[in-house]
Amino acid sequence: RFFRRLGVLFAFGALHAVFLFFGDILMLYSLLGVLLWLCRNWSQGAVLAVAALAGVIGLLLQAGAMIILPEAAFDFAAEAQRTANYLGTFWQVTSQRVADLPDTLSFILIFNGLPALSMFFLGLAFGRNRIFPPPPESRVFAIGRTCFMLGALISGIATWFTILCSDRTTGILNE
Repeated sequence: RFFRRLGVLFAFGALHAVFLFFGDILMLYSLLGVLLWLCRNWSQGAVLAVAALAGVIGLLLQAGAMIILPEAAFDFAAEAQRTANYLGTFWQVTSQRVADLPDTLSFILIFNGLPALSMFFLGLAFGRNRIFPPPPESRVFAIGRTCFMLGALISGIATWFTILCSDRTTGILNE
């Protein structure tokens, strides 16, 4: 059941990355969930050590990438074409997202992978020690959860409507 949920999260993340936002981290979270499950029986010390190590290495990778990435390697012509595709129709935007997916996933792995792994392992350690106990189920919580789900549904419908109308809207905006 746990792996089925992670599979659904990965699939939802892939769809989200292709059709809505290319910087999606849901696929990364599903993969980290599998890794966390594999390490669930590790000692508390090992879990905390991995959390600390992943956090430090993640910060160093981020700092190094910001220093090392040369501006001279920037291809302005390719970037102009990418920008034109992102301002085009829904299908032009989608095909550009698919083309950008390898670079995007590499970026997400470098900039989010190890820090997220660190937070996942800290969460495992905190959960074992019940540092953040679950909130008591109350009527207010149930009402809030229902309102949140209703808002998410309305947001999803609005997003889908926007996608369906994107060709018409893009044509109006480009005139």
